[in-house]
Amino acid sequence: MNTNKLRGKMAENGINIGRLAELIGVTPNTVSLWLKSGNIKSKYMRDIVAVLNLSPEETIAIFFGDK
Repeated sequence: MNTNKLRGKMAENGINIGRLAELIGVTPNTVSLWLKSGNIKSKYMRDIVAVLNLSPEETIAIFFGDK
């Protein structure tokens, strides 16, 4: 997962870790762990795609790209 691109899209949308966590139903610590480890369950990928309104290209670049 390319966490830098994910952080960039969060910033573009004015969404911080706490708000993203709230919107997808996890704790802020969980989101922080994902951003540190680069590991995330596909169930939450779909939620993030919806919340950030990611295009298919952005989705691939973020979740299947290198750090």
